Amino acid sequence: MSKDKNAPKPGGQGGSDSTEKLRFVLYGVTAVLTIALVIFFAETMAPDGSLSSSSLSSRPAEVSQGFIEITAHDIFPLGNKTSEDISVLGIALGDTKAEVIDKIGLPDLETAYPISANWEYREGLLLDRVGLLIHFDNDVVTRITIKEPFNKYLHGETVINHDKADIFRMFGKPDESKLLSYFTQYTYYGKGFEVFQSRKRMNGFSLIPVQPDKVRNSVIDPSIILDE
Repeated sequence: MSKDKNAPKPGGQGGSDSTEKLRFVLYGVTAVLTIALVIFFAETMAPDGSLSSSSLSSRPAEVSQGFIEITAHDIFPLGNKTSEDISVLGIALGDTKAEVIDKIGLPDLETAYPISANWEYREGLLLDRVGLLIHFDNDVVTRITIKEPFNKYLHGETVINHDKADIFRMFGKPDESKLLSYFTQYTYYGKGFEVFQSRKRMNGFSLIPVQPDKVRNSVIDPSIILDE
């Protein structure tokens, strides 16, 4: 029997066609993945190359219906809102540890006590220093503290960059004032806020449960605004 001279030989034209088709498919898949990554980073990266606040707040906004998200709104001028109306990256007072992990992941550092814990977030939120602290009592969020490094996700007057006069202008007279070792703490029980001041400058604030029974109606001498 004679052999067909035109039949493809092993490793010949037939094998070459299969290799070319496979290479074409691989190039196509690579191109699609590359385009997808470019779109992702273009939408989530800020001009300075960091992850934008919108990329962090978009998902939490979907799971915190009914709350005002602090990374998307300037909340300090909203005088009629309390801590119980506000979420931070989707987290609100009353959330559980499992809910916090689901929204922003595990903390960079945990300090645990018998019935309470403090979670600190830094690198997990692309911050160079600790900017978010979450306090739990019996595995439930009872305090959310925001510090200056978190400013990259804040807006307008909510940015931590105020002097003592600004604090009193925005929040009014505190229900309680404590002079601690390195800072002064002003507590507004009716609004559910603690505001911290160091060297006559605001350096952070906390969201705490509203406690109407601790609200004071006494008038504070305006001269304390000028004192440390």
